[in-house]
Amino acid sequence: AQRDEARLQIDAANAAYRGGRGAQSDVFSARTAVAQIEDRIAQADRQIATAKTRLGRWVGDKANEALAAAPNTEAFSVDWTRLEDHISHHPQIELMVRQEQVARAEAEIAQANKRSDWSAELMYSQRGPAYSNMISVNFSIPWQLDRKNRQDRELSAKLAVIDQMQAQREEATREHAADVRTWLQQWQSNRDRLARYDNSLLPLSAERTRAALAGYRGGGASLSSVLEARRMEIDMRLERVRLEMENAGLWAQLEYLIPAGSVYRGESK
Repeated sequence: AQRDEARLQIDAANAAYRGGRGAQSDVFSARTAVAQIEDRIAQADRQIATAKTRLGRWVGDKANEALAAAPNTEAFSVDWTRLEDHISHHPQIELMVRQEQVARAEAEIAQANKRSDWSAELMYSQRGPAYSNMISVNFSIPWQLDRKNRQDRELSAKLAVIDQMQAQREEATREHAADVRTWLQQWQSNRDRLARYDNSLLPLSAERTRAALAGYRGGGASLSSVLEARRMEIDMRLERVRLEMENAGLWAQLEYLIPAGSVYRGESK
């Protein structure tokens, strides 16, 4: 629609120039405006093609099929008011917890090895007629050489690994929590900005374009003022689209950060 209106302005500029009511520069300005719009359309087409190519990496030929309706990016299926509960179900954090459990099990084995494994054995032997039967008792006590330097050192190393892994897990938890808080703040800020665009900025820019066009038709404004108003309106709409795309990306990061099977999933706005 913007391109069609700009082409009509080319026709109007040509007519005004032939009738001696306009300058030739207005004609070139109108043509430049159309060329810029077409360039932006080509850029958008390229971005769409690139996005489909990247999508094809995950879904194959289905990337070329018609897209389904856009998801509702105004709410989450995750209740982010329970941030700490959710972060504990992050795949990386769950993996670190499992690794920490393995390290603790190894430390328990090292602790058990420090205890002497005493054993006792009672044996009854029924021998031939030339000999009397025999009962024997055997005791086994391991002789632990250099126990303090060897086993204590092994256990200390295992416990140090646990402390290190726990510190790394806590740091990763804080990092993910900070990322989520940042994304939520950006998402909410973008929502407020989108509302401002819809309720104020876009209507005002459209009114300015209509006023400039009415002034040009009435002979009280130049074509350049119309083209400038049109350019600003287009820029405003493109910025609104860019902002919406950015917020959709933030929504996707937050919506799919936690596995769908988590028990903590629930609607959040």
